[in-house]
Amino acid sequence: MEVLFDGRDIRVVAQVFEGTEQSLVVTFTGRAAKPPVEKGFGEAYFEKRRISAIHFISKDNHWWQTPEVWQAFDVLRNLGILAPGRDIILYGSSMGGYAALRFSGALRPKRIVVFSPQYSIDGIKVPFEKRWRDYAAKLDFSHDNMEGAIDGDAEILAVFDPLFRLDALHIRKFEAHRPVTRRPLRNAPDRVM
Repeated sequence: MEVLFDGRDIRVVAQVFEGTEQSLVVTFTGRAAKPPVEKGFGEAYFEKRRISAIHFISKDNHWWQTPEVWQAFDVLRNLGILAPGRDIILYGSSMGGYAALRFSGALRPKRIVVFSPQYSIDGIKVPFEKRWRDYAAKLDFSHDNMEGAIDGDAEILAVFDPLFRLDALHIRKFEAHRPVTRRPLRNAPDRVM
């Protein structure tokens, strides 16, 4: 695993396997009970299957409200990792699903796969969402522009529990901007978080 960026708020690591360079999964970690997170979301899965991946790893539950994300994107572009023509899939759950969708416009993926993503945790934008208020109180939401940030061409696949009201409300917020392919799953990950 190669470290590509290591800042105060995030770390970005990569594992690229020979012969798979054209396809790349970019993952974002979700909320952690005890940050910082040590491994990327799905890191062991992708490594075992020899799938090339870049992992954005949060050092705190900042809901990716940090300019370091953009700094890391610049590093990846300068290294040629985000070269045009590469098939990119974005992948994340909860806070990581938020990031996958929020940064999709900048990364121009072919597909976005998210599990129980939040549209935002800013009480002004999502007054129904009260689970993450403690985190939200500490954040500056200047990087929280979901409406103008979702890629216009990527397929969005959302796995969530349609019977869990909060999951369904977040998905509806995304659907106000872009079509979302729903994959209902009872007791999806965020329901127990």
